[in-house]
Amino acid sequence: GSGMKSSPGVAARAFTTLGENQINILAISTSPIRLSVVVDGSQAAEAVRCLHTAFDLDSDSVFEETQLSAEEIAAKMNKGR
Repeated sequence: GSGMKSSPGVAARAFTTLGENQINILAISTSPIRLSVVVDGSQAAEAVRCLHTAFDLDSDSVFEETQLSAEEIAAKMNKGR
């Protein structure tokens, strides 16, 4: 498929989509080529589904990562800067 175009509109749409589906966003990390949101592990599969639908993505455009602790998430986000 076509790569995700990074723009403020993409982020806004992602957050709106998750919000409308009562999916709680715990953390957000953006880069020029990637938007990452951290959600509760129990909601991860649903979040991926919602975003697929909202952006008409194929399955390799959305990556579901395993649950990380807050410390690991912080370390990861700091490393990405």
